[in-house]
Amino acid sequence: MTDSKHNAAFYIEVMLLLSFLLFVTIVLVQIFASSRAIGVEAQRKTEATQIAQNIAEMFAAADSDEEFVELLTRIEGSEGVVMSASGHAIGEIGDYTIDVTRSSEDTSAGILELAHIEVQESDTVIFEIDTAKYFSDARVGVEYGRETD
Repeated sequence: MTDSKHNAAFYIEVMLLLSFLLFVTIVLVQIFASSRAIGVEAQRKTEATQIAQNIAEMFAAADSDEEFVELLTRIEGSEGVVMSASGHAIGEIGDYTIDVTRSSEDTSAGILELAHIEVQESDTVIFEIDTAKYFSDARVGVEYGRETD
């Protein structure tokens, strides 16, 4: 009888240890799966941030809408980048859609050009940034035919 009690206790102990090991394995698999998903999301946000920053630098460097669109088309993986007459640019860069809305404000000493840049994936905005550049009155006079003093 004592042997059968020891055998039963041994089997119960083995079952409890296996159950515990299975539980720990399930928890670890879930942790690793969620960390992978977090890593992929972080990579997407990093890529979107880099694209938006590059576009902001191109906006600052471009002297005209045509030059800005030309710079956008030079980005690796860019497709179908177009700009409307109202200063709205849209196009594809890799898996992302870019949406650049430009506007300008006349000031007493020149023109302030503004840009709102959005990087989207599947109609979801991943990253957005606002930037601006200023043209002094002397430069505006040359480019836009204004008279300067």
